[in-house]
Amino acid sequence: MKTQHALLALTLWLSACAPVTTTGYPAPPTTGYAAPATPSAAPSALPTTAAPPTETPVSEATPTATAAPEVWEIWFSGFSCEGGAICDSGPGIESAYFSIRSDGTGLTQLQISDADFKSGVFVPPDSAPPTFMIGRSFPTVSPDGLYAAYFGKDGGLYIIEVVSQQTQRIYVPMDSDGIYSLGPFCWSQDSSEIVFMESTDITQPVVINFIDKAGQNLRQLFSLSGLQRFWFGACSPDGRQMVLTISSAIEGKDAGLFLINLDSGDYRQILANYSAWLVRPAP
Repeated sequence: MKTQHALLALTLWLSACAPVTTTGYPAPPTTGYAAPATPSAAPSALPTTAAPPTETPVSEATPTATAAPEVWEIWFSGFSCEGGAICDSGPGIESAYFSIRSDGTGLTQLQISDADFKSGVFVPPDSAPPTFMIGRSFPTVSPDGLYAAYFGKDGGLYIIEVVSQQTQRIYVPMDSDGIYSLGPFCWSQDSSEIVFMESTDITQPVVINFIDKAGQNLRQLFSLSGLQRFWFGACSPDGRQMVLTISSAIEGKDAGLFLINLDSGDYRQILANYSAWLVRPAP
């Protein structure tokens, strides 16, 4: 028994004295662990260029230039007074017929007769008041062919229905006895209106009036100085210009032909040193 106790005690003593061993964790490598993979970041959105606007910004409106009036051929009767002290007829001076373009070029003497010069001119019926040519223009048919207009011997402006020949006086100037009372006229392209010149006093500017073919809506368009001594006149085929003959100098202007732009009221001389009388568009 004593022997067993001794062996047990010896065993316990040896166990207590034996070194204790443990299994350690492996030392981490000196280079360190590989860093865990970093998830790839989603690519950031690339800078974008602003989309063009769906509508182009409207720039400041550019005024549309009015097309220049057409150049047309003018016929007139008269003679040159180049070098003369006074642009007037006299012994040995004979008038002739001439052609010139409205831009002042192409002056040519025409070999035509009186009948050729007046060909195609509207002749009012015998039942209509007589025409008065001095300072006026030839009777003219409207662009639609339904009406004709002319200045009567009483100084009034008349409209005639071509088919029925009914005549209506649509305007009478205050000074109907004045030789300068009314001048040439132009039809509008839609045949509804007439633009005409009036001068009741040669010391005052001439005026250009507008009136409709019923004799209503009279109004003044322009007042022009320097054209008081106009004699005859005519209108361009497109109704945008008026040509006048002036038989004597006034305000430094020579006798000749003057062209008025009815869009603006501007005018200029296209022929100087000519005594010009009857005038019309080339037929």
